[in-house]
Amino acid sequence: MFIRFVSQTNVQMMSFREGFFVPAYQMREDPDVDAFTKEQLEEILAWFRENLPIPDRFSRKQADLDEDDTYGLSWFKDTAKEHLARSYELISLMEIYGHTIETIRTDRVGFVVYEDDFQIVAEPFRDTPR
Repeated sequence: MFIRFVSQTNVQMMSFREGFFVPAYQMREDPDVDAFTKEQLEEILAWFRENLPIPDRFSRKQADLDEDDTYGLSWFKDTAKEHLARSYELISLMEIYGHTIETIRTDRVGFVVYEDDFQIVAEPFRDTPR
């Protein structure tokens, strides 16, 4: 089973919603968010920067891609227990400020283009939830 956390915002010109890190980083910069919450956000985001590798590809294409050309979706493995726990901490903070984050679970993520111990990136099948 694979797990993806998404906001309610569609990625421009794409048929999927942005992942939860995008609004988390935006919230960290929001002047309406109190300093204590920003500190908690930064602590969790720093943990992810240290403990979640950045995938080296988001597409089956071999050539270097512009950001606009990437369309693989990132999914946590259900065995990434600490990453999932930190994700839920982050989501709890975001919900305090009105962000709605949905949890999507599936076994049909699509064509896998990247994998590590904690996550995969896959180009979705037509029936992959997004």
